[in-house]
Amino acid sequence: MSVYRVRVCDVVSTAWRATSHTAPVDSFDLAAEFAHFYPPSDAQLPTPLTRRVLARGHVSVGPGGAARAGEDPNLGDVDLGDAVRAEVVLFGLPVPVGQVVAAVLLDFDADEIAYTPGSRVGEVLAACVDDRLLLDGRQLPDLVADLALLVKAVDSGTGVVSPERHTLAFVHGDGAPVPGEPVVASLLYARHVALRPEFHSLRRPASLNRAEGEYAAVSRHASFLYEQPVEVENSVLLTTVQAVATSGRFRQIWYEAQQSVLAFQNQPQSSAASAQAHDGLEWMGDLIGNLEFDLAVNVEATSDVGLGSASRQIEDFHHDLYEAMRIPERSRTVGQTFTRLKSSLEAELIAIDTRERARATVSIEAIASLLSVVGFPIFFILAYLGVNAREVDGDVSMFSLRYWPVYTCAALLSVFALVLMFRRPRTRGRRR
Repeated sequence: MSVYRVRVCDVVSTAWRATSHTAPVDSFDLAAEFAHFYPPSDAQLPTPLTRRVLARGHVSVGPGGAARAGEDPNLGDVDLGDAVRAEVVLFGLPVPVGQVVAAVLLDFDADEIAYTPGSRVGEVLAACVDDRLLLDGRQLPDLVADLALLVKAVDSGTGVVSPERHTLAFVHGDGAPVPGEPVVASLLYARHVALRPEFHSLRRPASLNRAEGEYAAVSRHASFLYEQPVEVENSVLLTTVQAVATSGRFRQIWYEAQQSVLAFQNQPQSSAASAQAHDGLEWMGDLIGNLEFDLAVNVEATSDVGLGSASRQIEDFHHDLYEAMRIPERSRTVGQTFTRLKSSLEAELIAIDTRERARATVSIEAIASLLSVVGFPIFFILAYLGVNAREVDGDVSMFSLRYWPVYTCAALLSVFALVLMFRRPRTRGRRR
């Protein structure tokens, strides 16, 4: 007779986005369980959109279980048979704006909680973390695409970005003792872990480890909760959906930034290199500003604010989960990268503007000098010939050799203007 009742929740980010036309298409048990969270804070909680229930026997584990590096070679694939009931739920989130997250809920019984050959708990957890779970013989993204189209979500075009995921294991032992920490660490890390703490970095949320017989541990890719109330489990699931959505949006932001920088670096250079560089740098600065705003609102803010009533009683779990997934640390690093990149772009724009102003100044001076070379002699000649004086005979052509002294003076003025025009750039160059 099975001793443990287990629910494994594999929460995965997707490339789909909810729009104004996206709405829940049906109601189901899980949505009803979440209903009491929504009245006070429905503007910030994940909303269950739709689900698909798979019949028993339609869940399997893909190949590669024994080939994972560093794993116990005795722990191979397990035939789940008819033991596992599966349900895929799609969530839409207001923050990060429009993010869609999928959660695979697997319910089954287990005789033991251990990381040993044939361990159903160990293999299901490892299959979720390693993305080897097959539902109706299909990968999860294919099933998610069907559900997303059903609720009128749209593809964001970031499907090439690796999804973020976190797996939850909710276990009820019906009076059985709490598993030891080495066992839990081995399950969460999918390999045998020594007892010494330096071999693992489990986080223990205080609020979920207070009562006798209760246990909770959080790692980077999975969390283990033992004998927790249903309300706590629902809160943990909602917070995990939020964390995975936040981390998924972070990956998309970083991917968009990388692709934009590559596109800017690889664009062909035109003859108007300066103007093109100026326009390209302005475009990059505008894009980085938008991504920085997206990072602040959809990543950093959710790390600090949480989910209000849904995470109030598990606030330390919320912070431990975000720290374990390194969301604050990664967002700070990328935020600093954006700040440095914006500073570099601003410096480049200032340098380009300075060079353009210098070239414009040189052009204006050249035009002024040219006008001086041509204009002063002409003005001198016309002024001389136009005066009412004895030296000017109206019956004599202006091209007569009689006026050679006037033309000589005009030529000397042109030479003087030319000397000044060529001497000025050399003087400016020596000063620089």
